[in-house]
Amino acid sequence: LLICFLRDHGGWNNIRMAMETALVMAHAMGRTLVLPPEQRFYLLGKDKEKNHFDFGDFFHLDSIAIEHEGFNVITMDEFLDRMGKSGKLNDIRTGKPAIYSGSKTFDYLRKVGTNPQWDPMKCIAAFPSSVGSAAIHELEEIHHNIMSGKDGRPHPRYED
Repeated sequence: LLICFLRDHGGWNNIRMAMETALVMAHAMGRTLVLPPEQRFYLLGKDKEKNHFDFGDFFHLDSIAIEHEGFNVITMDEFLDRMGKSGKLNDIRTGKPAIYSGSKTFDYLRKVGTNPQWDPMKCIAAFPSSVGSAAIHELEEIHHNIMSGKDGRPHPRYED
């Protein structure tokens, strides 16, 4: 299973924080992280020879993968070669294989991928601290205790 990270057009700090979140989520969910293609970063590389970057320029991804067992990362080119050009991805509207032609990458990704709407008032992301059914049961029990007020605390509010 894969998770694709496509950065926004904000400043470096926002992009960095989003990338760190994607790294953690991919590792926690046991998914391979697909990095965005090399592109220009807002306010970086102005008037310099190099003005397009990828995340390998800022994160030592090979070292992270060695230090954290189960963390896998591939480039967008690798992903498109393996999955898109071979027809292994389906158009989400038609259900039929969608072959990547080598152009309009972001249009293709919108065609074959989903970006679920996230409502923090209705859904949270939580990951067990270890593997196995006992860890999942523990997480479910913690959620139940929080939502039922079992520990005497009031029900959590978004504003807090």
